[in-house]
Amino acid sequence: MEKRIKANQGQVSAVITEALYSMDGDYLDFAALQTLKQEYGFLTIVDEAHTFGVVGEKGKGVAREVADIAVGTFGKALGLFGAFVLLPKIVKKYLLNFCSPLIYSTPLPEAHAAAAMEILHLLEASDEARLQLKKVSKAMKSSLRAAGFHVYGDEHIIAIEIGDEEKALELSQKLLEKKIFVFPARYPTVPLGKSILRLSMTSQHQLEDVELFINSLLLLNINSKFS
Repeated sequence: MEKRIKANQGQVSAVITEALYSMDGDYLDFAALQTLKQEYGFLTIVDEAHTFGVVGEKGKGVAREVADIAVGTFGKALGLFGAFVLLPKIVKKYLLNFCSPLIYSTPLPEAHAAAAMEILHLLEASDEARLQLKKVSKAMKSSLRAAGFHVYGDEHIIAIEIGDEEKALELSQKLLEKKIFVFPARYPTVPLGKSILRLSMTSQHQLEDVELFINSLLLLNINSKFS
């Protein structure tokens, strides 16, 4: 990224990134980005879709120190649909006047907006749920590693490395038969031969769910035709 910024010095540069990457569940290197931002002065746009409501003080996300503009979603933690953007007033004015997808779109229902505002208060008061989510996510990762799986993820998004596309799909389907819903991520979403099972933990999960999942996955993995 620094090489690209240097190659475009003299022009207005913008860096667009996720705070928590959606596939491997790994965090952006905030310290490195802040260092580069201080040196080169670029605009930073951060997608907090997978952090808003879930991590940070009162669930406010984690990119406050580096983001000039932050994008969030009414989905995921809020359980609704649509998205929002936090931005300076001057940028807001520009988008209202020049962003054609916004100009010609249909606004969200008023009831939807009212529900979102109410959920913001619920999220702010959900420290206990966030602690539970961190606890159960940590337990899932450590238990998977202890069982011999290669696992990635810094928070509640956990990627289990499977490799073969067909095997990832087969394991996902077999888990669904056991009423365990896990998405397989395959090429082109991830590199060829690097398929994963992508877990999305919630505060409703318990340690018993972790044990059930790992025991089920171990049994299916042993019996898989790809083993």
